[in-house]
Amino acid sequence: MFQHQFLLVNFGDFGTMQEGEKTYKQIAAKIEASKKMPVNMIKQGEIASETGKTLSWVPFDTNGTLDASMKGFSLVLELVKSVKFDKSYNSIDYYFVSLKIDQ
Repeated sequence: MFQHQFLLVNFGDFGTMQEGEKTYKQIAAKIEASKKMPVNMIKQGEIASETGKTLSWVPFDTNGTLDASMKGFSLVLELVKSVKFDKSYNSIDYYFVSLKIDQ
């Protein structure tokens, strides 16, 4: 099945993974502390590699009233390594932090 992704926020570019990880952890903590979620959200395990980290939250329906549109929904926070090029076409590694919806 085709999965749609919707970017909600890009939290910026960072020169190192450690710099990006600080923002990544701050955003994850804010999501965990949020009391304004329309449904209960359960955090999935973090996936980490040398090119980044991913955390996701999925709806948890305890009473069977979750709307069908939420099927396959997940909130995804990513710290991703990427490459950009300077004016001389030299590649430069950087990291970005983003929050998106997968559905």
